[in-house]
Amino acid sequence: MVTKLRKTHSRGHVDYVVEHNGKKIYDIHLPERPLKLRLRDESFLIGKDDAVFYEMKMNIQNLNNNWSSEVFNNNGEQIGHSYRRDKKVNFFIGHTFYEFEFMGRRFESFVMSIKGIKLLVFDIETGEQVGLAESSGVLRNNLNDWTMYAKNEQDSLITLLAALEMDYRRFMLRVRPRNTVNKVFVGAPKKLKARYQSSFKDDLT
Repeated sequence: MVTKLRKTHSRGHVDYVVEHNGKKIYDIHLPERPLKLRLRDESFLIGKDDAVFYEMKMNIQNLNNNWSSEVFNNNGEQIGHSYRRDKKVNFFIGHTFYEFEFMGRRFESFVMSIKGIKLLVFDIETGEQVGLAESSGVLRNNLNDWTMYAKNEQDSLITLLAALEMDYRRFMLRVRPRNTVNKVFVGAPKKLKARYQSSFKDDLT
């Protein structure tokens, strides 16, 4: 399953649209936020038209690297959460990972720069890659796109949540002036880069 996450507005409030085969499947809205970061939680509202299917609450006040975000369904029931972990990849080098628990499954995601930005998502129990999100890493007027690849609808949703988390943490929490072009670079050790397999995208539509 191939979907596109496009940021359409990023000043005050933030809007995205998610498309599959050229058709909109989700609207995503982050209510109006100040240009200067405040210590308060913010929520992505994921739905379509006037209906909200999921809420992803970003816990920006948390200084202890516990829950980074929490996901709720439209009944207000928590169905998932994520947390940040800085782990050693080898003796000298560490990297930031996000671990997700969602609908009874556990996932791990991390991001790095290889011909743009690559976000990889793995099932922790099986070690199998379940998702990939790609971005040029270039922000024009604070707008950017992700192309997301997954094998099925549930894996596509967890890849979307991971991409939103990463977009929020890496791109949106930096204040940039209007009418500018900025490029984001995320270094990673060779051991992690070796986990990227472009063939994951093969035969996905």
